[in-house]
Amino acid sequence: MLFSSFQMDARRGTRSVLDVGTTAARLDLAIGDLIALLPVAAQLELYQAKRLAENYLRWCELLHPHRREIGLARLREEMQDIRIAKERLSLAFAFDSSFDPKEIEQYLSAREDLGGLDDDDLKAALIIRIHSKEPASVAELIARYRTRFEASYKVPPIFTIEIQALALAGDTASARLLLDKHRAELTPEGVAGFEALIKKSEGEDPVAEDLKVYEQTRNPEALRSLVMSLTAKNDHRAIAKYSEELFAQSSDPHDIARAAQAHARLGDDAELMRVIEAHPLLKELEPGLLQHYAWALFRKGRLKEAKTAADALLSSDRDLQLEIAIAVESGEWESLAKPLAAYLDDVSKHSGLTLIRAAHLAQQSGHGPFMDLVRAAVSKAGDSPHVWLGAYTAIIEAGLEEEVPESHEWFRKALQHSGKRGPIQQFELKDILPQQREWDKRTADISERVNKAEVPLVIAAPGLRTTVVDILLRNLVRNSSLEDARRKYVIPLFSGHRPPERVGSAITSLGLDISGLLVLGWLGVLPKVFKTFKTIALPATILTELFDGRRRVQHVQKSRIKRARELEQTILRNRIKIVRPLESDAEPLSEEFDSSLSALIRNAVDAGGIVLRPGPVHRPGLEQKPADVTAHLPHLSDMHALLKVLVERGAVNHAEEETARNYFNLQDKGLPGCAEPDSSKPLFIDQLALIYLQTTGLLDAVMKTFKDVRIEGVAEDEALALIEHHQHVEEVLNIIDDIRDNIRTANASGRVSFGPRRIERGKREDDTPSTLHLLSDLTAVDAVVCDDRALNKENFAADVNGKRIPCLSTLDVLEELRGRGTLSEAERLSARHKLRVGGAAIVPVETAEMSHAVGRSHSAMSAELRAIQESIDLARVSEIPSFPREIRWFANTSMAVKAAIIPIWKSVHNAELAGGLSDMVMQIVPKPEDWGARWDNEPPPEWVEAVNRVIMSTLAFPVELGETETIAAYNAWFELSCLEPLRAVWPDRYQAVVEQLRAFILSGEDDVVEKVKKKHKAHQAAAKPKRRAAKKKRRKAKRKGKGRRNLA
Repeated sequence: MLFSSFQMDARRGTRSVLDVGTTAARLDLAIGDLIALLPVAAQLELYQAKRLAENYLRWCELLHPHRREIGLARLREEMQDIRIAKERLSLAFAFDSSFDPKEIEQYLSAREDLGGLDDDDLKAALIIRIHSKEPASVAELIARYRTRFEASYKVPPIFTIEIQALALAGDTASARLLLDKHRAELTPEGVAGFEALIKKSEGEDPVAEDLKVYEQTRNPEALRSLVMSLTAKNDHRAIAKYSEELFAQSSDPHDIARAAQAHARLGDDAELMRVIEAHPLLKELEPGLLQHYAWALFRKGRLKEAKTAADALLSSDRDLQLEIAIAVESGEWESLAKPLAAYLDDVSKHSGLTLIRAAHLAQQSGHGPFMDLVRAAVSKAGDSPHVWLGAYTAIIEAGLEEEVPESHEWFRKALQHSGKRGPIQQFELKDILPQQREWDKRTADISERVNKAEVPLVIAAPGLRTTVVDILLRNLVRNSSLEDARRKYVIPLFSGHRPPERVGSAITSLGLDISGLLVLGWLGVLPKVFKTFKTIALPATILTELFDGRRRVQHVQKSRIKRARELEQTILRNRIKIVRPLESDAEPLSEEFDSSLSALIRNAVDAGGIVLRPGPVHRPGLEQKPADVTAHLPHLSDMHALLKVLVERGAVNHAEEETARNYFNLQDKGLPGCAEPDSSKPLFIDQLALIYLQTTGLLDAVMKTFKDVRIEGVAEDEALALIEHHQHVEEVLNIIDDIRDNIRTANASGRVSFGPRRIERGKREDDTPSTLHLLSDLTAVDAVVCDDRALNKENFAADVNGKRIPCLSTLDVLEELRGRGTLSEAERLSARHKLRVGGAAIVPVETAEMSHAVGRSHSAMSAELRAIQESIDLARVSEIPSFPREIRWFANTSMAVKAAIIPIWKSVHNAELAGGLSDMVMQIVPKPEDWGARWDNEPPPEWVEAVNRVIMSTLAFPVELGETETIAAYNAWFELSCLEPLRAVWPDRYQAVVEQLRAFILSGEDDVVEKVKKKHKAHQAAAKPKRRAAKKKRRKAKRKGKGRRNLA
């Protein structure tokens, strides 16, 4: 302990290289030893040793993880005593960030003026200057008291400090002279270090100089200097490399922490996780690193570990965005309530935009303080149009505009603050039309590319400003509810280049992209998929896409749905009549009014009634010119006139009157001179007027006051369409919730793995479709399921590392489930039927399911047979298959459909019924002339004729029918239903079929003769050895007989 002095710079001694427990234990021992030393040193009158022991004791307390606060309080108290303060200066600079040396500097200045500085004063002055930002002052002080410093500072020599001070001050000439003077007293490593320092001060590259010194010396100090230079240049990649090397020499956890921080700044999740997992202490040492580590885990798909790390941040540096991201990505949407509520703990910490985003999340998930977040966002909206508009849309989407009437003022403020680039822009209708045409063209182009399997759905959806949930799941639900197949949207899910097939039991890990997940979820087989395969790999952001798709599919205002249901009930109770006037552009009124209003006015004139229409009324066209309504005012009434009548008849109370008047003053510009509605005459309500009445709640009062109320049929149509759409949306939401529940259940049992994110520079991670995340890394997957023609048109998927795995569709998964016994045959057929009804294209046809569908048909097609027919027709009309690539689908479908005819005649004994069923099947057989346009170029020569000849020729030989009576009935049907129309309409084709049949028969006869000859030759060849053996046997018997006779 008998050191000459306490070190002047303690800043590198502010932290321990050991873990907390070991540090505390060892410092406890050191403190105990130092406390025991103090009385001994005093008794032996070793005052310098006692002072050093006191300094080290305080240092140990400041380093101690559990005594730091006590040690700092004692240090601050000691710094009030100048005598002790001089001893504790290094500790004060190192541990007390609030320390100000001004008072000590004043004391030293006074001492120097009065009687000079003693050794302790001189040391204190040097320490203060070393910790200042003026290295020249350090050199000046040493030069002034050189003799005394040289006598006091031997290790390290004072000239080493002076060289550094001169170099840092820019006086490199003096620094070099001093270095040359003392060169012999320094080690080669020391000389190299000082040379590098001087060159850096002269303008040389610090990194290059430090790297040169480190490569020469390989000592920790040179390496630390290199790391500091790299830090100054923010060269994070090099910082990470050399900090890790430094840690290997220093064992200082702050060095490895610096490496981890560099990896975090580089966004190198793999290296960050490697370093932290190799040194778990870093998670406790640097809370910021724990946050980076949690996000890295999240991006790698290790959601459970990310959740654990996020929970560890709750008490120190809580990351609400991380908690929200984990909750959404893992499907635990209920857990959003806690982080969303935490935004309200201290609203001042968050911007209005952050708060309104949190409000929208609460609304979308149904969890969290939605209205409180909206009002908190509004309180901090200021002049941000995005916040005002976000608050308004949140209220409208929630259907709360009546409960929160001030929301309309929020929209006005959003409009006021929008400016030229704000979220709300005003346009003339004529200016929007060209944009709409361009948009229609773009939409048609993207849709065509999707159908041609050139663009995947996940890429097309953002281009169409929608989601895969909307394109795929909502249309599957919508199509399934439609009776008229012509109204269905085709959904391009499958490729026809190969039939569905099993992949085998070797496939244990199955990757699902969002299309496959949605289709399997809609079919209801997702639980069986989770049960059948050991692991289901889900790509990053897939549940985020479900969450966002769930939100965006609910784009219709709830208040509109409410009004539509009210109108539906009113119509069902016959309280309102529906009129559907014939619209015509040739109407005399059509020059001033649109055809709809013209027809309504004409009906009102004929019935002696009044048309209720808010003002102003515009002429047809995009210019929005006011119409001349003067001649028709006796049959027109505005909302103000109607309200007057309702008030006079006592149909509304004061509050209702004021609400309606304020609304009409804002919305209805009026029709001056219009008629006043007469309650005894029919009241024809225009569609816009109907909306105003429902919005103000006056429709019921109108129906009570007027005995004959009529609305346009288009209003009923729109209401029913809105209700139908809402029903579809509700079903979509239920399916998404079922999918999420299945994922959560499987995840809890360890059967789900979440994949890593694909890193794309310059692009937000959430903008990358989940399918691309999946396809970029197939390491943990044996096969991938994509229900997207553009993807499953290939038999294999390959990632960036070149790994190739089978690319499947839901049809293949159904085959595999059936093969492994998880799915019954009835369930498999039902799923394929559901796909056809849902408009999925293109679903292949099997002979077995054709027979099943025909077997359920009687006088009319069964639902299954009709679905097969509609599925084939939908593929043709939508121009989905592409030949020759998908000609196999066409050929297999034709053969499977045609093959169902013979089993009809084998199983149905009523010839009339069998003929009727066979006619049904023949309607379904694809006609090649309807599919010629599906060839990429031109179909092969005579392709249409060849296909037709093959179909007819194969039907002409009912070889599987055994009974003569059945064959006769079949031939009669074939002649009447097939050959006779062919002969009458296409005689050339008929003749070609006859020629082919004749050639087939003749070739068959030749084949029979040839077969007989071959059989005869084979018989003769087989008989030869037998004849030889018999002849030999007879000769042998003859010889034996002759021998017996001789013996006798």
